[in-house]
Amino acid sequence: MLYEIFCLISSKIEEKEVSQAIGKIEEAIKNQGGIIVDKKELGEKKLAYPIKKESMGYGLVIRFESGTETMKLLGEKLKTVSEIIRFQILRTKQPQTEKKIKTEKKSEEKLTTETKKKDFDLELPQLFDKLDI
Repeated sequence: MLYEIFCLISSKIEEKEVSQAIGKIEEAIKNQGGIIVDKKELGEKKLAYPIKKESMGYGLVIRFESGTETMKLLGEKLKTVSEIIRFQILRTKQPQTEKKIKTEKKSEEKLTTETKKKDFDLELPQLFDKLDI
């Protein structure tokens, strides 16, 4: 299954410690048998409301593949990382392949051209008969 984890890391720690915290998160994912697919560092952001008496946080989003049975263990492991203010793990949909997208577009185009042909199958005299002219 494909999962996505969003983490808020404390802004009170230094830049070097932020990278160490990210390393801890990645290590926790790998130790639970996860394979990291993508990682986006969102940088330091102002929070909408204070969380654990902090108004700023460093955002991080990691997409990874893992089994469903390890998510509870991963959550418990991440709770022990003191630099994390808050995190959330979400199950996401598998990304569509380009081939699948192209076949869907072709089938949609085929349907629209078939409906257009059906709309104009009437001859002019038949149209007059239907309109009672």
